[in-house]
Amino acid sequence: MLALEDSEFNLCKIDFVDDESTVMIIFGEQCRDCGYGPGFGNGAVCLCPIRKEIYTKYGM
Repeated sequence: MLALEDSEFNLCKIDFVDDESTVMIIFGEQCRDCGYGPGFGNGAVCLCPIRKEIYTKYGM
């Protein structure tokens, strides 16, 4: 089972979050193929409910 600390687990880096943590934007290339990341300029808006929960709970 993968955990957040596993070296094999690649968590997308969140580059911007609005004040209410409702919009998360990723500018890196690591999550370009994710179905939860529609394009937004040079980045992507992260719509993944699991990624949002991880950010909300752990701030990462």
